[in-house]
Amino acid sequence: MICTLWVNQFHRTDLPPRETLLAELKEILAKQHITLLGALGFENAYALVMPRQRADALSIHSITDLAAHAPTLSIAGDYEFFSRPEWTALHKAYGLSFRTQRQMQPDFMYAAVASGNVDVIAGYTSEGRIKEYDLVTLADPKHAIPPYDAVLLLAPLRAHDAALQTSLKPLLGRIDIAAMREANLRASGRDANSSPAAVAVGCGRGYHRSVSLWRLRRSPASSRCGRRSGYRRRGQQDTASLQVGLIVDCTGIVKDPRATNNPVIHRLFEQGLARADALQFGIDIADDCAVINRNGTASRRLFAVGP
Repeated sequence: MICTLWVNQFHRTDLPPRETLLAELKEILAKQHITLLGALGFENAYALVMPRQRADALSIHSITDLAAHAPTLSIAGDYEFFSRPEWTALHKAYGLSFRTQRQMQPDFMYAAVASGNVDVIAGYTSEGRIKEYDLVTLADPKHAIPPYDAVLLLAPLRAHDAALQTSLKPLLGRIDIAAMREANLRASGRDANSSPAAVAVGCGRGYHRSVSLWRLRRSPASSRCGRRSGYRRRGQQDTASLQVGLIVDCTGIVKDPRATNNPVIHRLFEQGLARADALQFGIDIADDCAVINRNGTASRRLFAVGP
């Protein structure tokens, strides 16, 4: 998180605008041979949070709106929030003065505000329970809360690893706050769907739905280092090229997957280890991408991603 690096690691007290902060932080890290590759697209910052229904009823959509109601409301935060610079900045920018002020374990805050035990909490923007309890984060038009963008950093030993950078760059700016809340909500569960592997698969499915796909435009040319492939991003006309070590065809299988010539897919259907989905477009899978067999049972060993 960029503000954590800025304040805790480099002991800076000034808080420039987000883009300025990112640019300066990139320069500072570069002097230590650390590459700031870019931001992922979401931040895990503090935010003032309310139940959506209560906020709508009071016409509270921003902290500016909240300030007028604060004297009649209660607020809760974690054990350090009210001594942090963020609270000082909020108080100074908006003149917030609540009826009561409480400290809570972060795990309890979201249920407490959803049930009405408190009116407002100082939560975290990427928290999955914001979605679970239908809560809303209030806008901060005066930018009192500093940016906490999630960024990718490359260690000195990998700073010149072109292949690694090529693999990571498509992630930049592509993981929005909604996707991160969904992942955190999954991870907070206590079943098989909350395991790190299952959460990663879920994130991968969401990512591939949201990212523009590449289409090959011409036959790849061989070279000693692999193949150079021409591609065009969906919705764009310009063609670019990319040196790759391996090409995987992810454009999908035939309309009826049981009629495919792919021996692996054919064998799965033949042995009853897979069945076609409801649209007869691909292999039927469970929420965690487990392949469902002809009897409707999800496999514990076979997983599929894609159509």
